[in-house]
Amino acid sequence: MHIATLHAVNDAGRSTNPIHLDGAARRLGLRGGWVGGPTLLGYLARAASSRWGPAWLAAGGMDVRFRAPVYDQDELRLELTEHASGGAEAWLTNADGVMCASAELTAPGGVRSVDPEPEVRPEPADEDKPYVSIEVLRGLPDLTTVECRPGGSTPDGRVPLEELVGASIDIMYATFRPDGPRILTRLVTTQLAPVPSGSTLVARGRILAAWESRARTYATNSVLLSDTDGEPMLHVANTTIWRMPR
Repeated sequence: MHIATLHAVNDAGRSTNPIHLDGAARRLGLRGGWVGGPTLLGYLARAASSRWGPAWLAAGGMDVRFRAPVYDQDELRLELTEHASGGAEAWLTNADGVMCASAELTAPGGVRSVDPEPEVRPEPADEDKPYVSIEVLRGLPDLTTVECRPGGSTPDGRVPLEELVGASIDIMYATFRPDGPRILTRLVTTQLAPVPSGSTLVARGRILAAWESRARTYATNSVLLSDTDGEPMLHVANTTIWRMPR
């Protein structure tokens, strides 16, 4: 089922990741900066909201895989198909018919289990943050604890899911220093409660796995966003390529 046709927007202008910045991306041999993963997740979430409404943003889930680059102003078709089991699948295809991202969508209330809450870990000074490496990723089970206030607002006064996911990714940069471009390959969300606009949240996380393949360094982490009273609001797991072949 066709949900929408939209034009992608690369809103990562302040990103420190060169993969999202036109000039730096072109120096890497790319056509331009890639649209960020949380932005594409936000587009896919529109399909879930069209199926289940606001209830999905408060108690649904999605497993997103990023399959091909998306550039600023690329035309994308958002499609949805429902499963007999009660879930659904959504995907984005570009004007050439290439699937750029897909998501398995879980109906509201369909997933509630999340990883145990990590320990609090204060943020080190910038000069004490190590550069990312396979040794660092394997040696840092708990990530820095970060307090954040994600921006944006939906029409019903909630923080957009893509903004919450972006905040969950920032915890990595509070823990160590990246060294070169990073590529997000997968995002899995479990929405636990609606997050009102303007909320202050606490992000805690841990590295679940780190490995190397084809001269690339990968890591999967688990992050729990809670309100300042400790009430869990959102769980996010993401897999990222942290180091590319030189």
